[in-house]
Amino acid sequence: MKSFGACTLGSYSFLTGAAGSLQLSRVVKRIRLGGYKNIVLDLETTGLDQILDDILLCAFTFDGVHAYVVDTKTVDISPFINLLKEVQVANHNIGFDYGFLKYKYGLDLPVVWDTLLTYSLATTGLPGKTKEHKDSGASLQAIALKYLGVLLDKSVRKQFLTDTPITDESISYAGDDVLAAWALVPITASLLNASGLRHIWELVERDFIRVIVEMHLNGIDFDMDKALSLRDQYQERVAALSVELDEMTKYEDDVPVKCKLCRNGTKYKKDGGGSCEVCGGQGFTVQRIMQHVNFSSSRQVIEWLKRNGVEVPTKLREDGSEMETVDAKARESINHPVIAKLNEYLVDERVLSGFLTRLTTPTNIDREGHFNHITGKVHPKFTQLYTNTGRLSSYEPNIQNQKRDNDLRSIFSAPKGEVMIIADYSQYEVRVMAEVSGDEGLSDFFIRRSKLVDQLQGMLDAIDEVTYTPEIGDRYSDIRDVYTQVNNLDFHNETAIALFHLKRDKIDFESKQWKQMRSVAKNVSFAIPYGAGPPRVAATSGVSEKEAKIRINKYFELYPKVQVWLENIKKQAIRPDVTGTAKKMGLGNSIISWTSTILGRRRFFLLPEDVSAKKELGSIQREGCNFPIQGVNADVIKLVLNNVSKQIREDEGMAGSVIRMTIHDEIVVSCPIANHKYVARTVVNIMKSVSQQFIKSLPTEVGLSISPCWLK
Repeated sequence: MKSFGACTLGSYSFLTGAAGSLQLSRVVKRIRLGGYKNIVLDLETTGLDQILDDILLCAFTFDGVHAYVVDTKTVDISPFINLLKEVQVANHNIGFDYGFLKYKYGLDLPVVWDTLLTYSLATTGLPGKTKEHKDSGASLQAIALKYLGVLLDKSVRKQFLTDTPITDESISYAGDDVLAAWALVPITASLLNASGLRHIWELVERDFIRVIVEMHLNGIDFDMDKALSLRDQYQERVAALSVELDEMTKYEDDVPVKCKLCRNGTKYKKDGGGSCEVCGGQGFTVQRIMQHVNFSSSRQVIEWLKRNGVEVPTKLREDGSEMETVDAKARESINHPVIAKLNEYLVDERVLSGFLTRLTTPTNIDREGHFNHITGKVHPKFTQLYTNTGRLSSYEPNIQNQKRDNDLRSIFSAPKGEVMIIADYSQYEVRVMAEVSGDEGLSDFFIRRSKLVDQLQGMLDAIDEVTYTPEIGDRYSDIRDVYTQVNNLDFHNETAIALFHLKRDKIDFESKQWKQMRSVAKNVSFAIPYGAGPPRVAATSGVSEKEAKIRINKYFELYPKVQVWLENIKKQAIRPDVTGTAKKMGLGNSIISWTSTILGRRRFFLLPEDVSAKKELGSIQREGCNFPIQGVNADVIKLVLNNVSKQIREDEGMAGSVIRMTIHDEIVVSCPIANHKYVARTVVNIMKSVSQQFIKSLPTEVGLSISPCWLK
């Protein structure tokens, strides 16, 4: 192998063995003496798992012209690791490299830039959005080709995943990766500035890379015996549901079956040849055969529904054309008993195959398993900008989109001698709606409720407790009474009473009729921020579209400024930008629009050239309404986690505390039992403080649970 060579974007030096160690020390000294403060680095590894896999090569550049590729198996890289503490580091998907260096060397990278995240942030909602764990329009290969005109051959990377010896080709590939990332830093910086989102990177996303890495490496303890028992239960449930569905949907049909007595309608020579009398010379016979639907096949489900006269919803493809669909959202609008049973089956089957089966499989048995045999924990991976709203998503396993079931949650636990602090924002999306719309009716309810909540918290503080439990209620009847008042003053209860013109003292809160009314009120409240109309509310509430429309109109009578705000946002979502932002972002003559969060996070839309494309514009308007609400949640949760992470590092009272995960409006921290009250109060105070920077006209409420496992 060559110790010096050319790559597509410059040149490289390959450092290996004792001579490589000496040369690396000289390069580190040169960087310090030269006052170089920015380094782009990239690791080539034996796989994608930061705990199970190893680092093979470490490539870096400090001038964007020459790359150094270090054989980490034979070179002492400690001088370079120490250097990284003194400089600013960048790469494409730097969190990947950060995780490896954090786990192997305990290094916290001083990250200054990530070309993947900044590109994804700048182009949120536009074609080619980020998928950090998959190749996409935001991959290094894609944007290097787009902006540098260079095709990086990513197939070379497969060499690192096998026992194939390092080659000149793989060394050159590693060099090109860092040189490409270096060249893309100013390009993505310009793009981010043009998009008006530089401040979101600096205030929120840059520091959040550290939190993402911490949560993944921290992992979550869990009870294997309980998980195995649950897996067996789900296997039985899925099997039973499959039989029920089959009984509901199987049907007989005339099916052409190949004739066994001839070949394409002609009898075999041994049978005398000529036309086959059995099949009439057609080569097949028609037989009545029982047909079974594969419920994992959308196509077969759609065919069965249409066969039974059920109208199948459609959705828009990226090119604007329509396609039939039975995805989760579409199924909400289909009123058929098979769909109700299918939903039950799909949820349980997803829990079984996508969650429990892999969760209970150790990684030393199957690398696709999610139980890490080295740490004895589960280590979910979190993606930072996978969604257009900026909210987090998770995979391997996906703990965010599992059904909210205490049996599933109870699998996950705090380490021995510790507890879990589970804190979540109460009805946060409705509070954001109250803030952005300025509706006094919405705000007044939460202000009234906060007085009771504050009273309850004051009583708990007086006895040095951080959250209410039934045991406290048994000992202090006055606290129990206030707690009951807080529970009874529920937003969805109040909305249902108003929507249906009820008198509180006449309501049977345990009746089926009341529960359906509350369900309608709750679904209306949740649907409104999504720009949803009567069909969606009707489908999720089990009422007619006419009834749903009446309740939505009544909701707007109760909270009129919400309707005004929504109409304004709908107009904004399809209003073409006239500031030239598209051209500044290199989008040529594309027509774009956007909606924004309180902090200024933007979600862009590529508007159709055909202004009469009502369905496409309607979809844009719905997403446009949703983004300012969901996007605030993304900003707030990320800032909270940034602050909690900082507090853990700097506050001795938080000693032993670890961020385990975040789910929607909820964060989970584990800590020693000895200081759990201090940790709980600190987390709640941070959550309230951050939220109050966004929601200023009404109070923020944080629900709190303390438990040995992940229960609320």
